[in-house]
Amino acid sequence: MAAVLTPRAEPTEAELVAAWQHCRRSKLTTWPATFDEAMADPQLSRLVRLTAKHPPKPVREVPADVRSSIAAYYARVTTAARPMNRLIAATMLITIGALGAELARDDLPVWRASLSLALTLGAVGLAAGRTVPNAVRLGRQTDDAGQQSRLAHMILRDHLVCIAAITAVLLLQLLPA
Repeated sequence: MAAVLTPRAEPTEAELVAAWQHCRRSKLTTWPATFDEAMADPQLSRLVRLTAKHPPKPVREVPADVRSSIAAYYARVTTAARPMNRLIAATMLITIGALGAELARDDLPVWRASLSLALTLGAVGLAAGRTVPNAVRLGRQTDDAGQQSRLAHMILRDHLVCIAAITAVLLLQLLPA
C-alpha cells in the first residue's frame, strides 16, 4: 500500500530550528529589518518564539590579543604556507592509502584495520570539510570579534575530536594483535 503524502501548512519545530541555525550562520539579507515585521510573518513569528524557548548558548569571547595571535597562526599555516600545506594533505592521503592496504593484506584483524581506517577517514574529512575552511576564514580576520571567537572555539573542538580519533588509531595500530 502506497503512503499518501499530504502537504503540511507549517514546518515542524525541528525544521524551524535547523532553518534558524542556518540563517544565524549565514548572514542572509532577506530577514525583516524590524522585530514587528518579523512577527507579522507567521513562520518567522514561530521561529522567534521557538528561539526564545531554546536560546543558543552564549560563546565565551576570546580576548583580542589571543584571538589575533590565533588568527595570525592560522593565516601563516593555511594560506601563507604553500606548498607545505599541500604536503600535509598528501600525508593524510598516504595514511589513508596505507590503512586501506593494511586492510586488504590482513596485517591486523579486520575489525581493527577497519576501525582505524574509519577513524582516520573521519578525522581527515572533518579537517578538510570544516577545520581548514574555518582556519582560513579566521586567518583572514574579516569577521567581527564574536564570530572570530566562535570560529576559534569550533577549531578547538575539531582539533580535540581529531586528536581523540588519531590517538585511538595509534592504539589500534600499535597494541599487540
